[in-house]
Amino acid sequence: MINFIKHHLIYIVTIIISLILTVPFCIWSGDFYNVLSSVGCSGIAASLMAIFIDIRTEKQKQEKLKRAKETYFRKLYDELLMILQRVLWFDNRFDEEDFDWSFPLEYYSTMDYMVYASKYPTEEITYEEAKKRLKTCAEKYTIEKVKSYKQEIQNKLIKMFQIISTSGTYLQAQTNKIKENEIMLSTENYLSLENINSIEFNVNLALTLMGKENKNYSLAIEMLVKSIQIIREHCNYVDKFTIALQGSVSMKNI
Repeated sequence: MINFIKHHLIYIVTIIISLILTVPFCIWSGDFYNVLSSVGCSGIAASLMAIFIDIRTEKQKQEKLKRAKETYFRKLYDELLMILQRVLWFDNRFDEEDFDWSFPLEYYSTMDYMVYASKYPTEEITYEEAKKRLKTCAEKYTIEKVKSYKQEIQNKLIKMFQIISTSGTYLQAQTNKIKENEIMLSTENYLSLENINSIEFNVNLALTLMGKENKNYSLAIEMLVKSIQIIREHCNYVDKFTIALQGSVSMKNI
């Protein structure tokens, strides 16, 4: 209500003055008061029409902005979604004795491997359920817990997160694109500089932590979740999570 009054203050003041001009006509008669009443009625009508036009224009502007944000940030959101899906997918594979961790890091991001991985069961869950599972997952990979595991388990953990980090090439590219256009995005009210800087910092640090040995993998997961949360809130995405091995691939790998 306060914002409405601020944005339409001049029209509201005009309506009040116009109402005052019509009051004498209700008490006294005469041509002069008739003219004042006509001026007042015209002022009220014009101001109400202006308010309705402003409301409609602002609604159209917000709808256009909403569609533009949904389109502009879609690729970044998809990459964040896919890398978090990978975290849950590889976490599900971690205790499987027959899962092969011996391939080169890049191979797990190829089309061939993703086709091969389709033999594993997929599961579609809500975003809220995904956040709960990612939180549980993060609790398993704090730096203290990782160091407490046997060396064999540590080695497999390091390989798992290096695989996930290597698959983040397209995510990093999309993040850097957003950062490069931060002034335009902030000026056009797409996303604030604070949120852009937060996403850029979180994504790049998360991928860096995952790519190194015995780092805080838990923090890396939390940073990626925080980044996708920002995008979901500002772009109204409602996608569910599919726990499967999905990702972007270059044309040479198709």
